Amino acid sequence: MGPDLVPTLHRLADLEPTTLATMHGSSYTGDGAAQLRSLADSYDERLALTPA
Repeated sequence: MGPDLVPTLHRLADLEPTTLATMHGSSYTGDGAAQLRSLADSYDERLALTPA
């Protein structure tokens, strides 16, 4: 996790993908943008709670 993670996830969400695939595991078909934004929000919360 670095400082570019959350903005990168939001940029990917802006592409409005309908399929998300990981290197290992299942693919997701549906509102990929919403899933990426939710993931970005989760990381943003975690980073805010992590001491510098």
